[in-house]
Amino acid sequence: MEEKKKKLRRLYWLTALAALLLTAAAAMLIYLAGSRGVSADADNPRAILRSYDVSHYNGASLREDGTLEMDLEKADLYWFAREYGLTGPIRDWLGSDGELLSAGFRLSGSTVTISVRRRARGFLPLSYRAEAQVGLWGQILVLDFQKVSLGARIRLPVSQWPSLFRRQLSIDLSGTDLASELLGAELSEGELRLRLAGLTGLRGGTLSRDSRSAAALRLFGLDQDKDAGLWEEDKVAARELCRGALDSGDPRAYLAEAMSQCREEDLPVLWEHASSVARRWLWNPLKQEAELRRQEREKRLAERQKPYENLLLAARESYRSGALGICETGFYNPVTGDAVHPGTLSKLGVTAIDSRIVLLTGREAAPEEMPDLLSVPRKNWLTMEKDMDWKADVDLGVLLTTEGDVPILLYRRGDGTLVLREVTEELYVSAMVSRTIPAVDLDSLAAVTEFPGPAGEGFTGAVIAFLAGE
Repeated sequence: MEEKKKKLRRLYWLTALAALLLTAAAAMLIYLAGSRGVSADADNPRAILRSYDVSHYNGASLREDGTLEMDLEKADLYWFAREYGLTGPIRDWLGSDGELLSAGFRLSGSTVTISVRRRARGFLPLSYRAEAQVGLWGQILVLDFQKVSLGARIRLPVSQWPSLFRRQLSIDLSGTDLASELLGAELSEGELRLRLAGLTGLRGGTLSRDSRSAAALRLFGLDQDKDAGLWEEDKVAARELCRGALDSGDPRAYLAEAMSQCREEDLPVLWEHASSVARRWLWNPLKQEAELRRQEREKRLAERQKPYENLLLAARESYRSGALGICETGFYNPVTGDAVHPGTLSKLGVTAIDSRIVLLTGREAAPEEMPDLLSVPRKNWLTMEKDMDWKADVDLGVLLTTEGDVPILLYRRGDGTLVLREVTEELYVSAMVSRTIPAVDLDSLAAVTEFPGPAGEGFTGAVIAFLAGE
């Protein structure tokens, strides 16, 4: 009988030990499975911000009232925390009970899922996953925890929550610049959308209009376009720029156009004075759009300049080939005897009344490419012989007005550069009413300020030259 009791006692202890081992193994498996799931959610803030700083800046839209709207993403939160000094309170919260091993979160609408791996009681690593609702109460950012799990799967009752999840996480923004830049937050179509101060973030600096851009736009009449009429003066301060952007009804397009027409060296100064939000979500997108607008304007300028190139090439080639003869009052076609003027050589819409082909002399002319006067067809020889130096080296140019109503002399320099040079009203009118062939001495023309023009085919470059002081 006693032997039987011993056997039962031994069997009892063996069964208890086996159950204990099975329970420990099951707990360990559950723990390891949960830990792996939570560990996979750990974030590397430095890597996230490194990638974010390089590429992520197009997620905000500029509204008509000058504010920015953006759907909040995970990387945005890391940026806000770093930029506005919010990492301290968050780090203090995470390290309030035990040693932090890793942490990460996911954002879905207004719900944030936080995964934390911590060393409890100094030696046991435990992983938790908590879900919280994000809210903004005045200038207090609040995380209100709704659910906490051990590992990835074991939901805990409130009484067993770690102490860091038993209270709301509150971050006071009133002592940061974000307090004035974060205007509100709302849930829209399942996404947490922030409204931020945009144009008010441009706090200083001045933009000066690029002289070269202004000259080209004026020459071809493009400064009257609705997208280009931004400058009442050649300079505009940040405050006036913002006011104009708000009045325009399309602040983004207004700012991009202003940036595309200003001196590039002014832009860094403007954005150095801007708020962090403005630099982050306005600067890069606007810089890209401004560059696209600048490229498009260069394309339009080249298209506007092309007919002038063709006109000068046609006039010089006709003269060089003998298809353009010279007479007392101008030029003519030796075959038909008809008068030739710029309107017969191009599609610019100019006429014999407002444009003339002229002879050029001076150091800038390119007479070496042109035949001398004695070699071209001519009429009324005896009459002309009294008034002209037939032995002079001459080139050919064109006087006319542009689409911008600017009187210009069109010619080619000896180095192959196309020149569109503004001339005085007096010279232009005198040439238009002259009863004899006009001759212009380039060395005697009024001083000009030169700007690079769009590169043209058939020329080594192009120059737009406006009267000095214009």
